[in-house]
Amino acid sequence: MRTKEGAGSAATRARAADKVNAPERALGAPPDERRTPVQGKMLWFNEAKNFGFIRTEEGERLYVHRDGFLPGDAPVGRCAGVAVTFNVSSGEPERKAVDVVIVREEDSPEARARAAVLAIAKEAVGEVVKQEIERMKGRVP
Repeated sequence: MRTKEGAGSAATRARAADKVNAPERALGAPPDERRTPVQGKMLWFNEAKNFGFIRTEEGERLYVHRDGFLPGDAPVGRCAGVAVTFNVSSGEPERKAVDVVIVREEDSPEARARAAVLAIAKEAVGEVVKQEIERMKGRVP
């Protein structure tokens, strides 16, 4: 006879957990790895030592190794305050950032808004310049 505290219920819970965690295990990821991308900012990154730290939007400070960046996306030069997205993985001795992607300035909503305003300003200035040229053409003999 099985009870709530019995081995049968523990085995059932274990089988259910295996089904839930199967995709992560198939990808080689630890079952406690966070799969939802997190946003944060680089605190610093030492190119010579190949590691640094990221602060999440929640304020947590996470270790990041050069291998934690997607290929070709590791920071070069000063990177303090650079926006990044990443996943969080529990590792020894602490949680760390993995699959880190630097958010390009041109991809941010603020950058797109600035680009739109700049395009409108260029168009307006272009019209003013054209009008001024036409006005000046009338004055020159």
